[in-house]
Amino acid sequence: MVHKGVRRVCFFIYIPLTDRDYARYGIDKLKRRGLEVSVLDMTRVINPEYLKNYAPAELSAYEGIFTAYSRRDIVNYLRDNRGILGIDMMRLNPFNSFFYRALKRYGIRFIRFYSNKAPSPSADGMGARLIGVLGRIRRGSLKQELPGIWRKAAFLLEKYYCQPPDFLIAGGGRDLSLLSADEKKAGIIWAHALDYDIYLSFLQKEGQVSQQPYCLFLDGYLTCPLDLYTSVLRGGLRDSEIFSNPERYYSGLRGFFSYLEDKLKIKVVIAAHPRSRYDLHGDYFGGRTVAKGRTAELVSGAEFVLAQLSTAVNFAVLYKKPIIFLTSQVLEKSLYGSQIYSLARYFGKAPVDLDRGLCVNFDSEFTVNQAIYDQYRCDYIKSPGSIDKPFWEIVADQIDKINLA
Repeated sequence: MVHKGVRRVCFFIYIPLTDRDYARYGIDKLKRRGLEVSVLDMTRVINPEYLKNYAPAELSAYEGIFTAYSRRDIVNYLRDNRGILGIDMMRLNPFNSFFYRALKRYGIRFIRFYSNKAPSPSADGMGARLIGVLGRIRRGSLKQELPGIWRKAAFLLEKYYCQPPDFLIAGGGRDLSLLSADEKKAGIIWAHALDYDIYLSFLQKEGQVSQQPYCLFLDGYLTCPLDLYTSVLRGGLRDSEIFSNPERYYSGLRGFFSYLEDKLKIKVVIAAHPRSRYDLHGDYFGGRTVAKGRTAELVSGAEFVLAQLSTAVNFAVLYKKPIIFLTSQVLEKSLYGSQIYSLARYFGKAPVDLDRGLCVNFDSEFTVNQAIYDQYRCDYIKSPGSIDKPFWEIVADQIDKINLA
């Protein structure tokens, strides 16, 4: 059989491509490897809630983007581009199964991005999941998940007719803890979390960040549903107070920040979520420094880190910084609540509830369990023995070996 190598790759995305995404997806690196790179943007079809509630900034002007406005646009694009190798940034769900059926119809093979995971309720085991369900019943948030149940039931019937991935790109070993039956048949490209590339590049220019001691809040921009999961299931989230009354959420944060500043005589700096649009809001953080695009740098210089739900805890682990996890009644009544508890539980901690009195055992919170940090690195950042090269160089090496014949 004649080897038919890959010449064209296409990113399958569910949120519009920004300049940051262009860099993180290594498009220039792939092009330098001789690949023609395109982007199929399906936001308006499979994730329309995203643009109803959020105005993305710094959109990429890359000429290789094809924006779909209907299912027909998507299907026709696949029909006309059967020779591509896809790089899937989504994952099969009830809202996009038609897309994977079309991939199968036209024989389009793809690699699925499976890195950048974090501990979650579904990965905690049956006992922890049961505790989570009971907790959501107690907090009155379980009913918010019901609108998506019928969609999931339909999804189970459809998934057997969908194209499975040829390869999964994984970082840590636990990235692969929740694979479907089809995904378990795929080959594994062992890379690392995308944050690891940033960490390595910053190590080369690391210097003093600030002469004044500070702690860093890893903002998750939780008042705006930015990912596919929270966006497409927003029917169950719409009435959640985290969205309907964001001021209560930020008021709780400001109160805790003031408590820390008074108690520890340290300033609080905000590492804004990369997709946040605080320029469109009022001053949610009480005049504190809000920095965007500098998370790795700021974590490196921080005394400790405050976190709720953010994969940027990767940087805290890599820099061996203490982490204080935060929750509140607003968060616990949303779908975020159980996820925050799962993340904190991995580190042997319980989140500080900002609505139950400000009393923190700092001796305990400032203790770094190095064994847990090392395990987290292996589980979610970089698997031991994986190649020590930039993320997209590892992927490109594997693409060179794929035969599309």
